[in-house]
Amino acid sequence: MAEARSAIDIRQRRLTTVRRLRLGLPLIAAAVLLAVAGQVVWRAVVGFTTRAAPAETGVRMVKPSFTGLGKDGSRYVVTAQSGARDAANPATINLDQPTVVIGQPGGRTSRTESKAGVFREDQMTLTMTGDVRGERSNGDRFVAQDAVINTRTGAVSGRTLRGAGTAGEIQAGDYDVVDRGDRVIMKGGVRARINPE
Repeated sequence: MAEARSAIDIRQRRLTTVRRLRLGLPLIAAAVLLAVAGQVVWRAVVGFTTRAAPAETGVRMVKPSFTGLGKDGSRYVVTAQSGARDAANPATINLDQPTVVIGQPGGRTSRTESKAGVFREDQMTLTMTGDVRGERSNGDRFVAQDAVINTRTGAVSGRTLRGAGTAGEIQAGDYDVVDRGDRVIMKGGVRARINPE
């Protein structure tokens, strides 16, 4: 009798364990499934944030260089110490210490440098700011507050120009350089000293 009762107790304990496992295993499986799904969602969110970060800061460049050909046959080379493509407008590149060298047909060249600049690939313009300094192959030199160089046409415009060369010295509030540098239009507080030949 005691053996039969012991067998029944063992059986009831087993049935109780099986019932608990029948309830517990699906709950454990559901918890594992939720944990896996949560991890997938978390990684997707973190991965998206990580991938989105470079777009916000833009692409950084070390010693970028851009070359091209203008409508008048002139060649230009824009270089800088570093640059960053604007995330909001990828055609805009912010440059540190840019330099532009323009070589014109006939062998004439000009070199302009500044502390900062913005190169617009869509408009083919380079806006230079901060201690803008330039020199032409004929010895003419200038400094300006800023300079906007159209690499397609070779035209240059800006403010607060001071220049010196073999012909003399000049200063002006605003300036435009056109016709491959053969014509310079100056406005506002123009002063000049012409050297006698």
